[in-house]
Amino acid sequence: MTTQEAAKTRAQVLSEAAAAVEADAATRAALDTIRARYDDILIILSPPRCASTALARAFWNQASTRAYLHEPFDVCYHRGASALEALATFDKPLEIRADGRNLVVKEMTFQVRDHLPVLLALTTKPVIFLLRDPRLSIRSRMRKRAQGGQPKVFPEVESGWGDLADQLAWCDARSIPYTVVDMTTLRNAPDAVLPRLCERIDLAFSPNMLSWEPCKDLAVGQLGAEQSHWYERVLESTGIQPATSVAPEIETFPEAMQEHARTCVALYDRLRNSEAMVTAT
Repeated sequence: MTTQEAAKTRAQVLSEAAAAVEADAATRAALDTIRARYDDILIILSPPRCASTALARAFWNQASTRAYLHEPFDVCYHRGASALEALATFDKPLEIRADGRNLVVKEMTFQVRDHLPVLLALTTKPVIFLLRDPRLSIRSRMRKRAQGGQPKVFPEVESGWGDLADQLAWCDARSIPYTVVDMTTLRNAPDAVLPRLCERIDLAFSPNMLSWEPCKDLAVGQLGAEQSHWYERVLESTGIQPATSVAPEIETFPEAMQEHARTCVALYDRLRNSEAMVTAT
């Protein structure tokens, strides 16, 4: 199958999912219930290991944030749950402040996958697509898998970059507004990039978004302790920190992952030069 044929197939899958949302009364009712609870719903979509939880934590300190939901669709990818079951997790978000009006949702591109139309049916702000050099994000995922006793080599879908490309194309085709952020750029110039990001999505920036209190005992996600080691560093952090990691050579990756890593880097390079990218200047 060619890349073009694969992309067409993915587009068809998403179109069928969108039609299913419209046709299913239970899903529409669940979406209506969630929307009614908040003035705005902000969605952060990212490949894994791009520091997306750190960006989400910054938005916990944004004055209008009332609640946060961490990866509601992880149960779909990892446990075969339905979209309706994922929407049920919206009943128990992390409550941030009682006087807030908005919900922040952070999700992995590969976890939401075919359920993207369900998630995007909730957004009221431009979607934030968060990136990091794939050489760093893929290496980090390999290390975390090894830390949890899993093989370092993982299915290509779990890099998240293939679904990222499909999701950007979906938004483009349907004029769904979005913005793109390189987390390395944000981490190295947070006082410049984060205000620009807030401006793009029409939310007020405040300096207290750059720092926070540790919350290392907090449980995030829908999988219990199964993935707790993935979030140790960010939950123990106290704010946006400079990016110091150096991207490794692709040739140092397991041979089975090298070609995929090159494809991901090519997409990353294109996106870094796109008009949707938030820059420091």
